[in-house]
Amino acid sequence: GSAVSFMVVPRMAWWFSKNVIGWLTNILRYSATTIVASHWQESFEKICNNDVMMPTIPDSQYVGSLYDKDIKLKYTGYTSINVLPRVLKLAEKIFDDYTRKIILDKLSTVIVIMPLGQDLDAVVETIGSLLNQTMPNWRLIIIAPDDIDEEIKKSLVECDKRISIVGKSDDIACEGYVKLISPGKKLSPKCLEMEAVALYSHKEFHFNLTYSNGINSTGADIVAKYFYAQEGIDIWNKIKDTPYNLTGGISGMMLREIPQNLDISKMIQNYQWKEKEILSVLLPDNVVLVFPMRLIS
Repeated sequence: GSAVSFMVVPRMAWWFSKNVIGWLTNILRYSATTIVASHWQESFEKICNNDVMMPTIPDSQYVGSLYDKDIKLKYTGYTSINVLPRVLKLAEKIFDDYTRKIILDKLSTVIVIMPLGQDLDAVVETIGSLLNQTMPNWRLIIIAPDDIDEEIKKSLVECDKRISIVGKSDDIACEGYVKLISPGKKLSPKCLEMEAVALYSHKEFHFNLTYSNGINSTGADIVAKYFYAQEGIDIWNKIKDTPYNLTGGISGMMLREIPQNLDISKMIQNYQWKEKEILSVLLPDNVVLVFPMRLIS
């Protein structure tokens, strides 16, 4: 290939990719003023100036085959490599990370509400996934029976200062984003962050749904990748008269705010979310972010 082409021969592509991706990721970690990996910077500048001829190493500095010969690469195959998509994907990641950071700095605390249920191990799994969230500004409210064992209550509250326990009939003060989750669901590390950013970025949406990555959603991770916009009434028409399966269930829902006509205490039966009753309130009159298209079957 020519010196200015992004579709280059394998050895050139390897050099191209190593220095372009290497230097850009180095900036992402240290900034452009770093003194780390200056050899990547020098090669990057040459590439930007269309000086993309791969350098050779004199005999006196290298023992073995010269770089300008057809050397065998240990990790890179001999198929053609297009460097441009790699650079584009890196640019996408950089822009995405930057945008989400700006938005996260503006977000207030996300309230997570979870009924206690009977399986304490499941509760612990869910709390563990919350502790691993990339978004630290969350608060967990556990709705528990009035006769909950005091030792269990103490151990849950002492687990993290962001956790509190209330009774089923107690008022729950929720301002801002609220996530409803069932015990045993494990949020993938970026789940809260990506859901909250999506709501903040799209003011026209009232709430979003994510999905479980397991066929049996019990104990499966709740995953947020990207969202698809769909009218709530369209979704409701698909499920109102027939049995339905909402993959991940109510465990994958984050609301912009709790609507006045959504009485949390009435939406819980035997400390399990009454999913269809919640959806009957939220879906018909709202626009919803849904991922993926197969979320409802």
